[in-house]
Amino acid sequence: MISTLRASRRPLPALAVLLSLTAALPTSAATLVTYDFEDNAGIFSNTPETLAPHLGASSWSDTSGTLINAKGNPATGFALSAKSFKDGNSFLMTLTPAAGFCLSLSSIAFDQLASATGPKLWTLRLNGLDVAQGTPSASFKSEDVALNVTAHTSPLVVTLEGTGANSNAGTFRLDNVVIRGDLAPVPVPGAVGLFGSALVGLFARRRRNNPLK
Repeated sequence: MISTLRASRRPLPALAVLLSLTAALPTSAATLVTYDFEDNAGIFSNTPETLAPHLGASSWSDTSGTLINAKGNPATGFALSAKSFKDGNSFLMTLTPAAGFCLSLSSIAFDQLASATGPKLWTLRLNGLDVAQGTPSASFKSEDVALNVTAHTSPLVVTLEGTGANSNAGTFRLDNVVIRGDLAPVPVPGAVGLFGSALVGLFARRRRNNPLK
């Protein structure tokens, strides 16, 4: 009986470590950051409304320096607005995972609106690579772009460019940004396999030491 009890206790530390490593692996996509461009008091704000732990998210800017706030969706709230899209202009922000964490993105959703002389095409980019394009709308339209960005450990720049405007006075608005994905600790190479092998060895020893087997 004593031999059996001792053998049954030995695998538990390794099992606990294996379960801990399994729990650290990415799970289903969650909301990482949102922007609705107003604070709880209803005042314009260009900082994240919600932000996941271990993730940094910058305020939005634009390449031409024309960024202002305007009526959002709904009209009682705020949106970002910029102009100079005839010459080319972009909204941009940066996501930065904390050291030791990797970032995966599954989707970016946002509302967009362009004035009559504003851009005729929008392009979404991640670190300069095109991931989606669409046509700006005369009234707020919701976009939801599926992504497949995995295990990114360095800063990731999100850019929404507008092109083809008839005039640099034409505007483009952005509101209700929601970025979804996963943020998980960087896995230790081979750790899961190592502890899995250790478990096999411990259970084999248990069978040898158990007089009832």
